[in-house]
Amino acid sequence: MTCGDPVEQNIGALDKLAFTADEFAAIDEHAVDAGIDLWQSARRLWGRDKLPAHKSIRTTGSGVNDDKIEGLIDRYREKRRPESRHSSFDYCFNYFRSQSEGGRRPEQLAADGQLQLSCLQLGFYLASWGMFRGRSDLLAHSVRGLEPTIRAVAEAPKEIWDADVDGYDDDSIALILEVRDRLRVALPGERPTDTLVSKTMLGVFGCVPAFDRFFRIGTARHGLRAQYLDSRSLQAIGSFFADHREVIDRHREATLDVVTGAESEHRYTRAKVVDMIFFSAGFGPAAEPPR
Repeated sequence: MTCGDPVEQNIGALDKLAFTADEFAAIDEHAVDAGIDLWQSARRLWGRDKLPAHKSIRTTGSGVNDDKIEGLIDRYREKRRPESRHSSFDYCFNYFRSQSEGGRRPEQLAADGQLQLSCLQLGFYLASWGMFRGRSDLLAHSVRGLEPTIRAVAEAPKEIWDADVDGYDDDSIALILEVRDRLRVALPGERPTDTLVSKTMLGVFGCVPAFDRFFRIGTARHGLRAQYLDSRSLQAIGSFFADHREVIDRHREATLDVVTGAESEHRYTRAKVVDMIFFSAGFGPAAEPPR
């Protein structure tokens, strides 16, 4: 065989069967609904009542009602314990939120006496949420590699600390995308993914859901066009919140305190609740099949 033989190349792929988090994220950015019904042939053979009907992704609206939302949130909360990795969000969010309230100034996050702690808080959260796996750019850096990110957070417009899905208007979305672009420059790596940028923004500001693989699967499964950290996705999430405001607001429970393990003075943002809903919808074999 020649070096360029396709059979040799395909067999060579067996030497690397695992994908890294960054590779999954890159795949996710292109693996979107194109209106193709994967079940069509099987439905013709077995009958329409045996297989799920095809449903294209819509820009707004979703196929989930309030009762379903309650169930998805309960599924997430079953794994929420002080020692579980789910609570890493709580501890990171509490730390950064405490620096923006009560007269404190976010600029202090990057001060000489606090910079290392800020990097460690963000770094452990990102590691716990799967961003230090495989050949990820973060894995190649020490904690000092997050210094530019912390400085970008400290210098972010003050309004970003109050941004949440209940206020996703044109100005708020423009602000979120401005901070997104700043973090893309500051985070380690040549091209930080939407997954990494959005997880950072969720853990620090709480202003957007984390656009990871499971969130994207969950939104696609329920007909919500929210695959990228862009204006169209944020508009769709804002519309989803407007349709389910009461149940989402009801589940803005208190975060857990890292010292006591009990409830803290801070509460989940609405974006965090939306993240919980669609992460649960897309995660694991217990998730419902596409319909």
